[in-house]
Order: sequence, then structure tokens, then C-alpha cells
Amino acid sequence: MKPKPFSCALLTIVGLAVLREHGLSSAQTEEELVQDQQRRVQEQQQRVQEQQQRVQEQQQQQRQRQQQQQQQQQRQEQQEKQQEHECYTLKLEEDELVRRQKSSS
Repeated sequence: MKPKPFSCALLTIVGLAVLREHGLSSAQTEEELVQDQQRRVQEQQQRVQEQQQRVQEQQQQQRQRQQQQQQQQQRQEQQEKQQEHECYTLKLEEDELVRRQKSSS
């Protein structure tokens, strides 16, 4: 339930009266409120900066993982090509040996 403007104004007047009783002027309380608000804004900005830092670190880690995966995939593809080449070379050598045996017998 939303408070009515009149009740908010009344609470403000009562609050200021109580503060005056304790020796605080409305100017002092206004300054304190401004300082408190500035402090809260700075704290919020600090939290935002910390969160941005964490996000940047996570993104960096993600990029490193992707790079490692790409390198691993490239190594694997290179190994597969090398194995295919070795198999092909061995098959050629085997065929040559079989041909020589047939021709010598």
C-alpha cells in the first residue's frame, strides 16, 4: 500500500522536529543525508566495478579455454594426417615387397 503524500509530509515534519530536539539542524541532516547517499553510490559503484572485473576474468578464462581447445583440435588433426600418411607409406612399401616377391619367384 502506497503511503499518502500528506502522511509522508507529516512524518518528515515530525522527523525534523525530533532531530531539532536532539540539536541537529535540518541543514546538518540534509548534509548528512547527501553524504550518506554519496557513500552508498560509491559503494554501489565499487560493487559494479568488482563485478565487471569478475566478468572480465571469466571472459579471459573462457577465451583461454577456447584457444586451448582449438590448439588441441589442431594437434589431433595433425596427428591424424600424419598417421594417414604413415599408413599410406607402409601400404606402398608392403605392395612393393609383395610385387618383388612375386617377380622373384
